[in-house]
Amino acid sequence: MVQGSFFEMNDGKTVTDFKAPIVFNIGYQRHTTASLMRKLKDNKIDILVDLRSKPYSRIKGFSIRDFSAFIVSNGIEYKWRGKELGGLGVSVATWEKTLKPLANCAKTKRICLMCMESSINQCHRKQLMEILIGDHGIQGVNL
Repeated sequence: MVQGSFFEMNDGKTVTDFKAPIVFNIGYQRHTTASLMRKLKDNKIDILVDLRSKPYSRIKGFSIRDFSAFIVSNGIEYKWRGKELGGLGVSVATWEKTLKPLANCAKTKRICLMCMESSINQCHRKQLMEILIGDHGIQGVNL
Protein backbone atom coordinates (compact mmCIF):
# COMPACT_ATOMS: atom_id res chain seq x y z
CA MET A 1 0.00 0.00 0.00
CA VAL A 2 1.33 3.43 -0.95
CA GLN A 3 1.43 6.16 1.66
CA GLY A 4 -0.85 8.86 0.34
CA SER A 5 -0.94 12.56 0.77
CA PHE A 6 -3.75 14.30 2.58
CA PHE A 7 -4.56 17.96 2.50
CA GLU A 8 -6.32 19.97 5.13
CA MET A 9 -8.79 22.47 3.73
CA ASN A 10 -7.09 25.21 5.75
CA ASP A 11 -3.61 24.67 4.28
CA GLY A 12 -4.07 27.21 1.47
CA LYS A 13 -5.31 24.82 -1.19
CA THR A 14 -8.76 24.83 -2.71
CA VAL A 15 -10.42 21.86 -4.33
CA THR A 16 -9.88 23.47 -7.75
CA ASP A 17 -6.11 23.03 -7.17
CA PHE A 18 -6.42 19.24 -7.53
CA LYS A 19 -6.16 17.43 -10.86
CA ALA A 20 -7.21 13.96 -9.68
CA PRO A 21 -10.68 13.03 -8.42
CA ILE A 22 -11.11 13.96 -4.76
CA VAL A 23 -12.49 11.98 -1.85
CA PHE A 24 -13.05 13.97 1.33
CA ASN A 25 -13.11 12.51 4.82
CA ILE A 26 -14.35 13.71 8.18
CA GLY A 27 -14.74 12.56 11.77
CA TYR A 28 -17.84 13.78 13.59
CA GLN A 29 -16.40 13.51 17.14
CA ARG A 30 -16.15 17.28 17.67
CA HIS A 31 -19.21 18.25 15.63
CA THR A 32 -22.89 18.74 16.12
CA THR A 33 -25.10 17.57 13.28
CA ALA A 34 -25.47 21.23 12.26
CA SER A 35 -21.73 21.94 12.18
CA LEU A 36 -21.07 18.71 10.27
CA MET A 37 -23.74 19.66 7.73
CA ARG A 38 -22.13 23.09 7.27
CA LYS A 39 -18.81 21.39 6.44
CA LEU A 40 -20.50 19.04 3.97
CA LYS A 41 -22.46 21.86 2.32
CA ASP A 42 -19.44 24.21 2.21
CA ASN A 43 -17.56 21.49 0.30
CA LYS A 44 -20.52 20.62 -1.95
CA ILE A 45 -20.59 16.96 -0.88
CA ASP A 46 -22.99 14.81 -2.93
CA ILE A 47 -22.63 11.51 -1.05
CA LEU A 48 -21.74 10.84 2.58
CA VAL A 49 -20.39 7.32 3.16
CA ASP A 50 -20.75 6.26 6.79
CA LEU A 51 -17.89 3.89 7.66
CA ARG A 52 -18.96 2.99 11.19
CA SER A 53 -19.19 -0.75 11.79
CA LYS A 54 -21.76 0.01 14.47
CA PRO A 55 -23.63 3.14 13.33
CA TYR A 56 -24.87 4.17 16.74
CA SER A 57 -23.65 7.03 18.86
CA ARG A 58 -24.00 8.58 22.28
CA ILE A 59 -23.65 11.94 20.57
CA LYS A 60 -27.12 13.33 19.94
CA GLY A 61 -28.29 13.00 16.35
CA PHE A 62 -25.56 10.65 15.10
CA SER A 63 -27.29 7.26 15.42
CA ILE A 64 -28.12 5.85 12.00
CA ARG A 65 -31.90 6.33 11.89
CA ASP A 66 -31.97 10.01 12.84
CA PHE A 67 -28.63 10.80 11.21
CA SER A 68 -29.39 9.25 7.81
CA ALA A 69 -32.77 11.04 7.70
CA PHE A 70 -31.06 14.34 8.59
CA ILE A 71 -28.43 13.93 5.86
CA VAL A 72 -31.00 13.03 3.18
CA SER A 73 -33.35 15.85 4.24
CA ASN A 74 -30.47 18.25 3.54
CA GLY A 75 -30.02 17.03 -0.03
CA ILE A 76 -27.03 14.73 0.44
CA GLU A 77 -27.14 11.04 -0.42
CA TYR A 78 -26.37 8.79 2.56
CA LYS A 79 -24.71 5.37 2.27
CA TRP A 80 -23.95 3.17 5.26
CA ARG A 81 -21.01 0.94 4.33
CA GLY A 82 -19.88 -0.21 7.77
CA LYS A 83 -20.31 -3.86 6.81
CA GLU A 84 -17.85 -3.52 3.91
CA LEU A 85 -15.68 -0.56 5.01
CA GLY A 86 -15.90 -0.64 8.79
CA GLY A 87 -12.93 -0.91 11.09
CA LEU A 88 -14.12 -3.97 13.02
CA GLY A 89 -13.46 -7.38 11.51
CA VAL A 90 -13.38 -6.31 7.85
CA SER A 91 -10.51 -7.56 5.70
CA VAL A 92 -8.30 -5.37 3.55
CA ALA A 93 -9.43 -7.45 0.56
CA THR A 94 -13.04 -6.47 1.26
CA TRP A 95 -12.01 -2.82 1.63
CA GLU A 96 -10.18 -2.94 -1.71
CA LYS A 97 -13.13 -4.58 -3.49
CA THR A 98 -15.61 -2.04 -2.07
CA LEU A 99 -13.39 1.00 -2.69
CA LYS A 100 -13.03 0.34 -6.43
CA PRO A 101 -16.60 1.42 -7.39
CA LEU A 102 -16.38 4.27 -4.86
CA ALA A 103 -13.24 5.55 -6.62
CA ASN A 104 -15.04 5.41 -9.96
CA CYS A 105 -17.97 7.32 -8.49
CA ALA A 106 -15.58 10.02 -7.25
CA LYS A 107 -14.89 10.96 -10.88
CA THR A 108 -18.37 12.48 -11.13
CA LYS A 109 -19.59 12.96 -7.54
CA ARG A 110 -18.16 14.64 -4.46
CA ILE A 111 -17.83 11.90 -1.85
CA CYS A 112 -17.00 12.18 1.83
CA LEU A 113 -16.06 9.23 4.04
CA MET A 114 -17.19 9.65 7.65
CA CYS A 115 -16.35 7.91 10.90
CA MET A 116 -16.38 9.05 14.52
CA GLU A 117 -12.75 9.87 15.30
CA SER A 118 -11.89 13.50 14.62
CA SER A 119 -8.26 12.68 13.73
CA ILE A 120 -7.72 10.60 10.61
CA ASN A 121 -4.53 9.33 12.24
CA GLN A 122 -6.58 7.56 14.92
CA CYS A 123 -9.11 6.03 12.52
CA HIS A 124 -9.21 3.27 9.93
CA ARG A 125 -10.34 5.82 7.33
CA LYS A 126 -6.65 6.72 6.98
CA GLN A 127 -6.00 3.22 5.63
CA LEU A 128 -9.03 3.48 3.35
CA MET A 129 -7.84 6.82 2.02
CA GLU A 130 -4.34 5.40 1.44
CA ILE A 131 -5.88 2.63 -0.69
CA LEU A 132 -7.88 5.20 -2.68
CA ILE A 133 -4.80 7.36 -3.20
CA GLY A 134 -2.30 4.58 -3.89
CA ASP A 135 -4.43 2.22 -5.95
CA HIS A 136 -6.90 4.59 -7.62
CA GLY A 137 -5.11 7.93 -8.01
CA ILE A 138 -7.58 9.74 -5.77
CA GLN A 139 -6.62 12.91 -3.93
CA GLY A 140 -7.52 12.87 -0.21
CA VAL A 141 -8.84 15.92 1.62
CA ASN A 142 -9.42 16.09 5.37
CA LEU A 143 -12.31 18.27 6.45
